[in-house]
Amino acid sequence: MAETLFAGRYRILGTLGRSGSAVVYRAFDTVLPRTVAIKVLRSDRLQDPALRQRLEAEARRLASLSHPNLVTIYDFGWENDQPYLVMEYVDGWDLKALIRHGAPLPVDRALELFLQICAGVGYAHRNNIVHGNLKPQNVLVSRSGEIKVVDFGIAAALWSRDPDRTPWATPAYLSPEQAAGQPPTPASDVYSLGLMLYEMLTGRLPFEASTPAELLQAHQTQPLPSPKTFQPALPDDLVEILFTCLEKEPARRYRNADQLARVLLQHRPTPAPPELPERSPGSTMAAVSTPAPAPSSPSPSASIPEERDWMVWLLGALAALAVLGLIPLWLLVYRAWLGGPAGLPTPTPPPTIAPAIQVPDLRGLPIVDAQARAMGLGLGLSVAREVEDPQQPAGVVIAQEPPPGATLHPGETVQVTVNRGAPVFPVVNVLGYTLDENILNGLRSYGWDVRVERVWSPEPPGRILEQIPPPGALLGVGQPLTLTVSAGTRIEIGANFANWVVLDAVDLPQRAFRPGETVVATLEWRSLQRVDQPLVIFVHLIGPNGQLIAQRDAQPNPPIPAWQPGQIVRDPLTLPIPGGAPPGIYQLRTGLYPEGNPAARVVVLSPGYSSAVNNSVLISELTVRP
Repeated sequence: MAETLFAGRYRILGTLGRSGSAVVYRAFDTVLPRTVAIKVLRSDRLQDPALRQRLEAEARRLASLSHPNLVTIYDFGWENDQPYLVMEYVDGWDLKALIRHGAPLPVDRALELFLQICAGVGYAHRNNIVHGNLKPQNVLVSRSGEIKVVDFGIAAALWSRDPDRTPWATPAYLSPEQAAGQPPTPASDVYSLGLMLYEMLTGRLPFEASTPAELLQAHQTQPLPSPKTFQPALPDDLVEILFTCLEKEPARRYRNADQLARVLLQHRPTPAPPELPERSPGSTMAAVSTPAPAPSSPSPSASIPEERDWMVWLLGALAALAVLGLIPLWLLVYRAWLGGPAGLPTPTPPPTIAPAIQVPDLRGLPIVDAQARAMGLGLGLSVAREVEDPQQPAGVVIAQEPPPGATLHPGETVQVTVNRGAPVFPVVNVLGYTLDENILNGLRSYGWDVRVERVWSPEPPGRILEQIPPPGALLGVGQPLTLTVSAGTRIEIGANFANWVVLDAVDLPQRAFRPGETVVATLEWRSLQRVDQPLVIFVHLIGPNGQLIAQRDAQPNPPIPAWQPGQIVRDPLTLPIPGGAPPGIYQLRTGLYPEGNPAARVVVLSPGYSSAVNNSVLISELTVRP
């Protein structure tokens, strides 16, 4: 009987974990013989084509990441209409289990693990990827102590397609802005990292509640209890770092995981060198021979005749042999006097001196990666100074002492110079303003790379809806500042139908409905050439499972027997949604066909800014709520 393989190549070996949104399996790849982990996502919203495309795009981005503290993505696909990720298998346990059985962790041990987490998350932040759901369950610890962070980008991808902006992250580790329905940013990840470090150091989370809603409210409103309440011996500077991570306002936190790691490195105590083993009372240690002082030149009155030198030498040798022969007897007497067992002492080997370590070349590495590399060799690392070098990336090591190739003993420290990068300024708050040249020029005067994204919105055209980074965050010269601006309710389409007519745009005042309500829109068409036949405009509402829910097939109002070159046609649309329509994400699509021949749809030569399937152009996605 043929073996059934997942996705045609993976043999399922067992279940590693399961949650409301995913199941994780341990599996064997029969094509590239290796053990892997497979995560299968489960959601009733995964039928949304736009969400599917976003998940696939996120998977491609994640597969491009390569860092020792991130789980490697091997494959992505769909099986039984559910998306799955094939990942590197980590033989170990998650950080939550380590906390559950070992917290509160010693400060050195907690920071050793936490800096590895920051190294992986910081690398993702430098590649413009936000995790959005950091928690101990998404941090794996191998049996050798190596950290691997998993599940990057999944929460952000799901959030971006949620019409209700429902938080997809775990409430216990959720940032206040995510709890309020805002998208996750690097500062959101810093908040979650702060909660994890708090839990590692104290054995508990700062906020507790009986329901998820109360917990979300606590993140937004309750003051942070000092970790010293639970662990009074924590260093004050570490407590201050935790308070900064867990600020309610994102702009008051460290802006990303790299900055958090740099601050921790400055406050982390340098590990002490290993001590030599102490001597026990009955042990012996090899003596280090010290040359005897050279005899002074004999005076003439003390000279001995040369012919008697051999007798002096012989008597001295006999005396030495006699003394050496008495040593074992003396030791027996001495040990007996101390009450120890009789017999000759067992020699103790001299202490082993740890071999010297060759200092690696840390120049050009981000500080968190340099720290991880130094720690892996048994060396400490501290930031001696920061400089501003516009020719080098911010946050990288540009000099070190000792130089590469020198030798240090375990526990000794490499001093590094880190590039602070270009000057930084707090981001100006322009939310709610109407974008114009004055605002653009003002923002550009800081040296930021201002980018504008226009989206559908019922807000007036030009109104600034969102800015990333958020107001107050520190942003360096040359870094991107993205403004999301309302394009109003007009959706630019630009779809070309057979070089006959173009659908320039659609005005759609509303995109969220309930069953029984009516979709109202105005389609704006423009003729490219004379069309000597009536054309029917069809508008179809396609349900979550691809079924046709409602349609309107009609000539423009008023009817046009022949289209003239350059003619503008504004076609009003009213399309009732049936009362029994199921909730979900719908598609509003349109196209043309000659009157009386619906099967002969006019060919879509170009979908413009949209997409087309079967000569049907997507106008917009709509949400139907229960």
